[in-house]
Amino acid sequence: MVYIDLHAHILPGLDDGPQTLEESLKMARMALSQGFNKVVATPHVVEGIYENKKELILEKTRELQESLKRENIPLEVMPGSEIHISDNILKLWEKDQLLTINNSGKYILLELPHFQPIPLNLKELIFTLSLKGVRTIIPHPERNISIQADPNILIPLIGQGALIQCTLSSINGHFGEKVQKTVEILIRHRMVHLLATDMHNTGGRLKDVVRTMKRAEGLMGKEVIRPMITSFPELILKGRAIETPEPRYYQPQNPVGVLRSLFQRLFTPGGQDKSRGM
Repeated sequence: MVYIDLHAHILPGLDDGPQTLEESLKMARMALSQGFNKVVATPHVVEGIYENKKELILEKTRELQESLKRENIPLEVMPGSEIHISDNILKLWEKDQLLTINNSGKYILLELPHFQPIPLNLKELIFTLSLKGVRTIIPHPERNISIQADPNILIPLIGQGALIQCTLSSINGHFGEKVQKTVEILIRHRMVHLLATDMHNTGGRLKDVVRTMKRAEGLMGKEVIRPMITSFPELILKGRAIETPEPRYYQPQNPVGVLRSLFQRLFTPGGQDKSRGM
């Protein structure tokens, strides 16, 4: 089975991923060993922190691809970016300053804050982008505190056309029990459309992909899970449309307990995930 990774911090020196070309090459070799033959380089784009311009990412992606060829590493790397949500998204889009997946102009990776509530204008933003012909992909929502408290927040966003991409290592508990439970809920309730590594180094996010896929397939079956990392990413790379299933409403067993857990995470010092990489 050959996989495609739509979310990888593999370009050297641009964000909290690898800092040297040697690290990037090690990640590429490891990605191959885990079954990937195509990877989209998605460095963070965060105003005031990671000011990675479209032209720079395209240049660095070409440079890495050339290095891979010189080293006889048969991994194909394509350009992309992980854009942190801000009030300037639409302005940047109009100025052609946002890099979409594979620079196709069709799919954009739009990152939510981890430890803050969902932005109030998110649904409207997704809809407005769709009117401009670009479809939003939301990465790792299982790590957002609002979605952990209420996974059904994603349903109206999916209704607006958003695709949901979860991190593979969330399924095997890399980010903790709460994240693992949330991603399982999302998968079981058909709120996940894509799986990716979100690799930042050769650490835990890029290990045990085969075991993690088996665990995911145990939740919903191969016919549901495998397209999330094979055929669906292939369609996205080509800028083609994806049909998604109707999400199912999640009914928590103890709503009071869910609210209590949310308040504890919001107001307990040190209650944040300190894992390296955003």
